[in-house]
Amino acid sequence: MSIRMLSVAVLLAGTVFVSPLLGADKEPKPEVADKEAKLTAGDKEAKPTDANAKAKPTTHDGKIVSCSNVKLVMLGKDSKEHSHELNNETLLTLDGKPSKANELKEGTKIRVTISSEDAAVACRVEAIDKLTEYPAISHDGKVVSTTDGKLVMTNLKGAQEHSCMITDDVKITCDGEACKLSDLKPGTKIRVSSESANPETATSIEAIVKNPDFASL
Repeated sequence: MSIRMLSVAVLLAGTVFVSPLLGADKEPKPEVADKEAKLTAGDKEAKPTDANAKAKPTTHDGKIVSCSNVKLVMLGKDSKEHSHELNNETLLTLDGKPSKANELKEGTKIRVTISSEDAAVACRVEAIDKLTEYPAISHDGKVVSTTDGKLVMTNLKGAQEHSCMITDDVKITCDGEACKLSDLKPGTKIRVSSESANPETATSIEAIVKNPDFASL
């Protein structure tokens, strides 16, 4: 065998054995790939949990220290003062009826509802003077969607989308007649009532399609 042929054979043999080694470095290690996949899946699973946590409002009781059109200062059950901003979207009631900020006097018992999306702003302030207990609350809006045990709605202007939990014993009517949750179509005007201490769970739903106004006050 000539020297030239021997050199070619050596080069070919080197290519065969070296190429697999070079390619092996480019392939991801199984352990690393598994860890990355688990981390990615974990991140995706965590997002819905965070979103659900933000959707839940909270309430706390106390007494008024001062109240203006833009700010409420209250004394909580922890004997500490807490401040909340008020805006045009804040619902103010006194003994179950719509009220104004200047009608809420110092020392009046109140229940404040805030959303975890913006804990500094009160979305509802319920005051009681003559009543001994907080009455059921209601708010009007439009249907966005309905599923088993859940109603998604907006206010009458189509803003502030939020959800309400619907149990089997919730009374649902449409134009005064009993109906099912699935009968409420997107865009239908509704009045949702709930207990003051548990505003995210509905106790009754009144829908109107043909009637000009709600039957309840």
